[in-house]
Amino acid sequence: GASTFFDKGSTARSVMAGTALPGVELWQGSVIELLKRTYGVELHPQLADALLVYDGEAAKAVTAVYSSYARVGREHRLPLVLLTPTWKASIPRLRSLNETRNVNADAFALVDCIRKAQGDYAGHIKVGGLLGSAGDGYDPSQALSAEAALVYHSPQAHALEAAGVDFLVAQTLPSVEEAKGIASACASCTVPYVVSFMVSPSCYVLDGTPLDEAIAAVDAHVTRRPLYYMVNCTHPGHLLHFAETRAVPLSPRLAGICGNGSKLGPDELAHLPKLDSDVPEAFATDMEKLWRQHHLWAFGGCCGTDHRHIDAIARHCTK
Repeated sequence: GASTFFDKGSTARSVMAGTALPGVELWQGSVIELLKRTYGVELHPQLADALLVYDGEAAKAVTAVYSSYARVGREHRLPLVLLTPTWKASIPRLRSLNETRNVNADAFALVDCIRKAQGDYAGHIKVGGLLGSAGDGYDPSQALSAEAALVYHSPQAHALEAAGVDFLVAQTLPSVEEAKGIASACASCTVPYVVSFMVSPSCYVLDGTPLDEAIAAVDAHVTRRPLYYMVNCTHPGHLLHFAETRAVPLSPRLAGICGNGSKLGPDELAHLPKLDSDVPEAFATDMEKLWRQHHLWAFGGCCGTDHRHIDAIARHCTK
């Protein structure tokens, strides 16, 4: 149930192979991309979906997208993570645009309202306060140093904590340096936090660091370690191949993946005019193998995914 949510971070995969599999936790699929491509919502050039909460019609589309994920979780009775639409709502960026509203708090309120609308299932939904990289998540050369990242990301981490999120999620991090700083910012709060790296198809962080090394570096840098780590923006098939071709098991600190629907690399995807996506069944088959064979347990979607992909994961991991 929901009460086990935070008990699994460090122990999730210390279980021996062959014993009980960890319980699966669903994460949402894409939001920003669906709003743009399916609902035709115009996104802010600097803030992405962060201000849609203030636009009645757009907020309805946001609610529809999040509700589609909540329906999947409820139908399969699996715990679910929804993330606040605050990926680009850093405080320095808001200030540079003279935005004086408490965007992070208002974004949380919208998602919390969607959660509360789920009746008896609401208790199985956790809302993560989402922070993204300061620059382009696909470009490690834009990443901040650890020191600069701590200063840049701390105000948003504290704003999200004050708003009432259950935990913090730092996603789409293209470099270990910025990951260290954003982790320090999250560690200065009291709620748990998760760090998720943007990785290449070969499952290196985009700055060229091997994944295990990146995880160890962040763990060593902070006073209060992340609950666990994830990767995002790569197809689950790439992570599966990485897991299957290694001499050693995946880091026990790696809990899951918010996967791309497409097998294309980040540089190719960034310039595509239309969505490239795998069929949900193939996507979910790879997720199921990551669960059954490699004991990952937190599964959601990135680019090119919607509720059908999350539903397929749920079906594959409950059969």
